[in-house]
Amino acid sequence: MIKKLVYRQRRQMWVCICLLSFMVILLSGLELMWGNTFYSFWEVIQALIHQDNFAVVQLRLPRVLVGILCGFAFGIAGHSFQTLFRNPLASPDIMGVSSGAAAFALFGLLVLHMNGIIISVLSIIGALLTSFLIYLFARNTGSKLTMILVGLGMQAFLQALISYMILKAAPNDLPNAMRWLSGSLNHSSMDEVLRLLPIVILIGGILMWIQPHVQILKLSKEMAIPLGVNVKRIQMLVFVCAVILAAVAASTTGPIASVAFLSGPIAQKISRHNQNSLPIAGLIGSLIVLLADCISQNVLPIRYPVGVITGVLGAPYLIYTLLRLNKKGGRG
Repeated sequence: MIKKLVYRQRRQMWVCICLLSFMVILLSGLELMWGNTFYSFWEVIQALIHQDNFAVVQLRLPRVLVGILCGFAFGIAGHSFQTLFRNPLASPDIMGVSSGAAAFALFGLLVLHMNGIIISVLSIIGALLTSFLIYLFARNTGSKLTMILVGLGMQAFLQALISYMILKAAPNDLPNAMRWLSGSLNHSSMDEVLRLLPIVILIGGILMWIQPHVQILKLSKEMAIPLGVNVKRIQMLVFVCAVILAAVAASTTGPIASVAFLSGPIAQKISRHNQNSLPIAGLIGSLIVLLADCISQNVLPIRYPVGVITGVLGAPYLIYTLLRLNKKGGRG
């Protein structure tokens, strides 16, 4: 009976993964075809084979691949945070981790005038330092809710710091900084794809590898310890990996709003709360980014950065989540 249940859950998970992967491929193909000039499916295939179409190969393809990788990274990072803290508000973009990455990246862009891999390194340092400070301020209480509240305070402080840097920036640097802050796939390149790919594969692979331990830990700490799960080590590993993924994604596109926040709950709904939904959350993140980019580039009269669209999508759910948590608190 148990074997049948496990088999059914695995089959449902792989069906979800296959369907979502197909949707990502379908939306990617649509993005490669649709733009100022519309190319047919066969024209896109020929362009990818012969590498002879500038619009498809140099502009649209890197944009699509960066969107997929960053969306996947944000989705996995958000889901890992929410699982670790057992709270839908525990997301890198709400707890200040993405803002920490953004603040350090902006420092590199506006003050040090750096770019490329240096910005990625600074983003990771900023995200890890922010996470360490959140832990440091909240460690005496031992409460995960306190860590979330401290993260919200850290988010407010970092946003003020970012605003200060923007005010003091040279006028020539402002367009690039504002584009980056709003979360954008503009100016994506294959160099960014090659920089993102190994990190997403490595860190994402580690998170998926330790998921059996995370699933046990999700039930209860008391159950995990007798089963041989090193609770503190697993928690720290999940936390650091999620921070690195969020930071690397944010360093490439800027902090795309709400992707990390939305991916986990949607994945939980799709997977019916009874199986490993981490890869599903990653694919949901890729879908959200690609869909938002498709809308901003081809549907709306003005081409907004992708982060503007995802922010609009995430705002109603954030309000709903706050109201729901408030009701639960009132009942308790």
